[in-house]
Amino acid sequence: MGLKGFAEGGIASIIAGASTHPLDLIKVRMQLQDTNTMPLVRKIVAGLIFGAVGNPPDVAMVRMQADGRLPIEQRRNYKSVVDALSQMSKAGGCR
Repeated sequence: MGLKGFAEGGIASIIAGASTHPLDLIKVRMQLQDTNTMPLVRKIVAGLIFGAVGNPPDVAMVRMQADGRLPIEQRRNYKSVVDALSQMSKAGGCR
């Protein structure tokens, strides 16, 4: 694992944070507004967008960090966050 694993986990964490933090700020601002006047459809769309954009990088971060703990024959050996996301989409698709 060592330094390479530390760097890969850190990079995955940074990308996950960079993709979810702006959306989280938008979500908090929307929550602080008077949401009683906001249409339900708008609230649902905001939640769907946040989930669709924020979840895959977070899953990639967790998988990259846990990959080093798997037995060698079960490791996915992700090269980068982009590689992790592409392998995840090829293996599981959108669910």
